[in-house]
Amino acid sequence: MVSEEIGWQEADKVKHDCYGYLISTRGVVTSASCLLEKTKLPNLVRLGGLGFSGGSQTIRIEKVEIYPKYSRVNRQNNVAVVKLESPVEPSEQVFPGCLLQDVTHSPLLQQVYDFDSNEYFSIHPIYKSDCDSVADDPIFQAPETTCMNPGWIKYNVRYSTGLGYLLERVNSFAMKSLCFQRGNPVIWRNFTRNNTYTEYIVHIYNHGKCNDTFIRIVERVAMYIDLFKKALV
Repeated sequence: MVSEEIGWQEADKVKHDCYGYLISTRGVVTSASCLLEKTKLPNLVRLGGLGFSGGSQTIRIEKVEIYPKYSRVNRQNNVAVVKLESPVEPSEQVFPGCLLQDVTHSPLLQQVYDFDSNEYFSIHPIYKSDCDSVADDPIFQAPETTCMNPGWIKYNVRYSTGLGYLLERVNSFAMKSLCFQRGNPVIWRNFTRNNTYTEYIVHIYNHGKCNDTFIRIVERVAMYIDLFKKALV
């Protein structure tokens, strides 16, 4: 399990309100907007507690690095990295994932992890040119930001509305509407012929409406490698 809970401890109370993805034994990538929502930055991370009854590790945070170009106005560059005070002890439940370093292309078969249900759901990459054509929005002009289609239903763009873009289903197949949290990892599992796989994080979920007719905005993690290097040295 490489998806982790980021929390705030005050006195004897601990609240885990943000989530992230373990990219090294001391690094967790997440969303900047979630970490900055409170007056104080988080001070601990619980690892291995999602979907397991025991064996979790809690490690205090050494520092939080927010991407310098993050915009609170339009949530562009919504990425941050948390550095742990001590390394994680890898186990069957807790281990770092791989970071896909392709800055131009995304794998087709991606999944977004939903922390509430502890499940993965399909999410479909959309060509950058299609994202740009949705609306004249500066958030899509940045190479770090792109959009995805939740599920496998194809859509036609109808019109834009605020930070979301209304889409029209091409067919009549129903799809469950889901809300995903900021910082949710969007991953790709590269399977081998013997059905084993290597898991890569490709995007970090940024924002999107909680229904099946709005595209979802994500950040391409490969564009933030310099941030990770700076924070984790």
